[in-house]
Amino acid sequence: MGKQAFEHAVTVELPEDAWEPTGSEEDLTSRLLASLVICGCYHHLEAYAVKEDPEGYQQIADPLFSENFEGMCSLGGPDGPFQTVTIKGREYVLAMTPYC
Repeated sequence: MGKQAFEHAVTVELPEDAWEPTGSEEDLTSRLLASLVICGCYHHLEAYAVKEDPEGYQQIADPLFSENFEGMCSLGGPDGPFQTVTIKGREYVLAMTPYC
């Protein structure tokens, strides 16, 4: 992505208490959910915990959300690992979708 793509980026910082744990029973913080309003439109902001496998590839931490992560990879077509954010000491990739 070229430098121009980042010149007009808007920075949004969410407090850690904005995240609601919505993961599996085995790992409640494997998925977090927050809500954002952008230009009057409500959005779900999902955070999926990721980890590095033995070969150094990024993978989803909780198998329950494998399809979600695969969908992100299909849509984004990444040429490397997704950028991550640290929330409460754990690494996550983010996905955002508008409310229906």
